Amino acid sequence: MALQPNPLLMWQIASAALAALVALSVQLRGRRAAGARAFITTMYAGSMVALAGAIQLLSPDPSWQAVWSSIRLAAIMVVPTAWFLFALRMSRISDNRFARLRRWIWAPPALLYGLFLTNRLHGLFFVDSAMVESDTFVALSHRTAPLFIVHAAYSYLLVVGGAVLVLVRLVRGARNADSGPGQSDLAPTGEALESVLDTLQDSYFEADPRGVITYANRAFYENLGLPDRAAVIGRNFRRFTDLRSIRALYHNFGELYRTRGPVPRFEYFFRPVHGDPRPGEISISPVIRDGVVCGSRGLIRDVSERIRAESLLRDAKDAAEAQTERFRAVNRVAATVSRTLDLDTVLRSVCEELTRIYPVRNAGVALITRDRQNLEVVAFHSPFPEEPSALGMVLPFAGNPSSQEVIRTQKPLVLQDAQNDPRSGTLSEISRARGTRALMIVPILSRGEAIGTIGMPAIDPFYVFTESEVELAETIASQIATAIDNARLHAQTEAALSAVENELEIGRQIQSGFFPERLPNLTGWEIAAEFKAARQVAGDFYDAFSVPGTPFTAFVIADVCDKGVGAALFMVLFRSLIRAFSVHVSGDEDPSVALRRLFGRTNDFIAEYHGRSNMFATLFMGLLDSASGEFHYVNGGHEPPVMLDARGRVVSRFAPTGPAVGMVAGMEFTVAHYSFAPGDCLICFTDGTTDARGPSGLLFTEERLIELIAYPWTSIFSMFFELDLEIRRHIGDEPQFDDITLIALRRTLDGSGPSRHAICREARLETLPELRAFVESAARHCELSDEVVFAFKSSADEVCANIVQHGYRGRDAGLISLCFSVEPEGLARLVIGDDGAHFPPDRAPVPDLVTGWTDRQEGGLGVHLMLAQMDRVSYTTPDGIRNELVLEKRLEQHKPVEGA
Repeated sequence: MALQPNPLLMWQIASAALAALVALSVQLRGRRAAGARAFITTMYAGSMVALAGAIQLLSPDPSWQAVWSSIRLAAIMVVPTAWFLFALRMSRISDNRFARLRRWIWAPPALLYGLFLTNRLHGLFFVDSAMVESDTFVALSHRTAPLFIVHAAYSYLLVVGGAVLVLVRLVRGARNADSGPGQSDLAPTGEALESVLDTLQDSYFEADPRGVITYANRAFYENLGLPDRAAVIGRNFRRFTDLRSIRALYHNFGELYRTRGPVPRFEYFFRPVHGDPRPGEISISPVIRDGVVCGSRGLIRDVSERIRAESLLRDAKDAAEAQTERFRAVNRVAATVSRTLDLDTVLRSVCEELTRIYPVRNAGVALITRDRQNLEVVAFHSPFPEEPSALGMVLPFAGNPSSQEVIRTQKPLVLQDAQNDPRSGTLSEISRARGTRALMIVPILSRGEAIGTIGMPAIDPFYVFTESEVELAETIASQIATAIDNARLHAQTEAALSAVENELEIGRQIQSGFFPERLPNLTGWEIAAEFKAARQVAGDFYDAFSVPGTPFTAFVIADVCDKGVGAALFMVLFRSLIRAFSVHVSGDEDPSVALRRLFGRTNDFIAEYHGRSNMFATLFMGLLDSASGEFHYVNGGHEPPVMLDARGRVVSRFAPTGPAVGMVAGMEFTVAHYSFAPGDCLICFTDGTTDARGPSGLLFTEERLIELIAYPWTSIFSMFFELDLEIRRHIGDEPQFDDITLIALRRTLDGSGPSRHAICREARLETLPELRAFVESAARHCELSDEVVFAFKSSADEVCANIVQHGYRGRDAGLISLCFSVEPEGLARLVIGDDGAHFPPDRAPVPDLVTGWTDRQEGGLGVHLMLAQMDRVSYTTPDGIRNELVLEKRLEQHKPVEGA
């Protein structure tokens, strides 16, 4: 296809692109605005006109130009029609008067274009067509026919008509904008607006400057009790106004015309045809035309229902507040009753509360005496100091009909004239002496029986107690009855509990006597035990004793089923049976045979004589030959003990070799054997250790126990100390659920020598209590005197505090290690190690012991006391890095305790 230059190409393409972009932008917005679709069509058609004109002139070929000329003609036919539709939509009249026209407005251009495309009728549009040559290009030219002239005239008519509609719309919009939002003249309201206003529940009106009503909605005349709109239009507004609102009405309408602005809502009473004036609220605004206030419009809201609802709400609020105050009074009395179980304190406090609740001179509580012949005043209070007390007064029933009636009927009694009422009886004399007239007497009922009364004389002699006040007094009397019952039951319970606690304390003391006072002292061995009862008496027990006449040492731990006194009694029985049957073990007897016989006899005795009690025990017992390290044992259903080697690794678990002891007679028990190597340690425990519960209910667990003890400890005491701390941290503030019992047996590495108890902590203030507790516990474990224990405890406390505060000042906190031991030569030793700043004790300032406390300089006193309490103090740095402070104290006539 040959091409020809077209100087109009860029302008035509730019126009087409601009029109298309405008149409696309509006289309992407969703076509929400009025006339949006017609506007989009117009812009797309205009774009097609420009684009078709540009493409037509690209080629001088007549057929090419004829095709694009036809396309451009179609676009030209669309533009006027779309423009006119757009103008109709903008004018806001197309929905009412031109709805049908809008449907058929596309028919003329469609018909004309159809005629154009019909070959036979081309002559109706163009007489002929010819290629006309210009300076730079050749273009197709048409000589128009009559039908084309008709089409052109029709198109121009649409364009001009649309322009007129748009212009009218713009002028009308500008006029409305000048009159302000919501301002219009007093022309009759349109039908559509009338229908909307008639749906309002509030009264709407419009009036001229004289106050004559020109329009009113349905609610306006119906609220006035008039039949139709004609009954109010043409009448002055003041005819429907109550006299009390005339002045406010004139004032506010005057303000409206003076300020030319709306008047805030104000109170207004309108006058219906029938009935009393009704309250309302009215708001009015001016109607402005050509800058002049030509009238007013307003809205009246009937608030009679709201005022009635507010009145009901106030009454309900007052009733609720009164009820709330009664509840508060009851709650205060309940709080008074619940604070203590001391009956005198409770009743005295309740009497004080009654004088605050009621307008009375005093309040007294009287209880029926045991012989049921009198009422004795046991509590009394008056807010007036001059009021004589009635506390301790005895009121006989004889001659006292009012009290008898209250006790008999169990209902309150109100005497309006206690001085002269026949029911007062002997109370009339007391009432005259005290000046009492209005008196309320309320029975105190407990378990369906009257046990006393409450008496309250009013301050005002002519005061009348209301029904609600009497009901409140009955409620308080029921709380007093509950307090009396609770106090009496508490006294009885306390007495019984005291007796039970005394018995349990005796039982605890007796039971504690069954635990060994001192564990056996075996050369080359450590034995240690830990026991914490969950209650005063326990079902767990441990024992370690030398079997008479044999080289064996018995080693026992057991847990009796259940808890409490029953379990404690069976614990004593089991322990006694084991001790008794151990006597029959001979030195030359095979320990396996002896253990099997001992377990069998114990089991059969419990099952035969106490089988109905369904009591049994899980029992672990072993016989140790301390010289050879041979250990024979039976595990009767107990938790498997843990065997650690010298490196702290778990090497064995002693699983059950038989059932729990005492369930069924004739049970068989298998004896197992283990040979202790140097450093081996056997740890036995009860389920109270692993089942210790934390605040969230989580158990300590056996896995956690084994993980903690699997370590090369310096001594069993050190292990138990750390384990005890960990269990206490786990339990927290929760009560201990079950007895915690542990016993351990360890063969020392060298076969002799004392154990060294050690602990290591971070050098922080929070760890000082644990370090202090360790030193004290270790010293007591070694059975040192209170004086020696205190000396080591106070010295360790002073040294560790100085290390924390000064040794690690300006640097990260390191570690503090403590090692306590008692040497065979009778020397107690504490080694304190740290890697903080080097500071020998002799460098500490010498304290001034003469000057008074207020004038004395700080520093040096703690070190001085440490040096004074210890027999020998040395301070070295063995490896050039870590400091070691050694505190030693000689023990007088001390027998060394090796792992005791």
